[in-house]
Amino acid sequence: MTLAEPVLERTIALRCSPAHAFRVFTEMTDLWWPHGHRRTPEATLILEAAADGRLLERAPGGEEWVLGRLTAFEPPERLSFDWFPGSPAAPTSVEVAFRAAAGGSEIFIVHRALREGAVSAWPGAVARFERGWDTILPALAAFAGSRPEG
Repeated sequence: MTLAEPVLERTIALRCSPAHAFRVFTEMTDLWWPHGHRRTPEATLILEAAADGRLLERAPGGEEWVLGRLTAFEPPERLSFDWFPGSPAAPTSVEVAFRAAAGGSEIFIVHRALREGAVSAWPGAVARFERGWDTILPALAAFAGSRPEG
């Protein structure tokens, strides 16, 4: 297995502009990301919107867990991050692209193993990532479609 494989890809259509979808994804993450897909349901999910920002959870008591680091931040078209919800020693890479489509926009997710630790763990983790994206993306679409653009 090479670092380029396997790759998990997901696409979802949204009834809003790509710019609105990007803003919702990056600025309102805590509002739409399902609480069941967090380290603890009470945590606040924060995406620091900058090329070197972090994706983190903050517990009500202030404890923080860094889940990822942004590697690209190109509003309103693309962002990518190294994601390590299981272990910082085995990060994966996620690229999220926002494109115009008939009736609104489409979001494309490309998720892959990043380093050897993640490559060796990928076969056991990919089903969990698939279930995660299959829950997270519809939550994003429902939330973004219910929010006024502006």
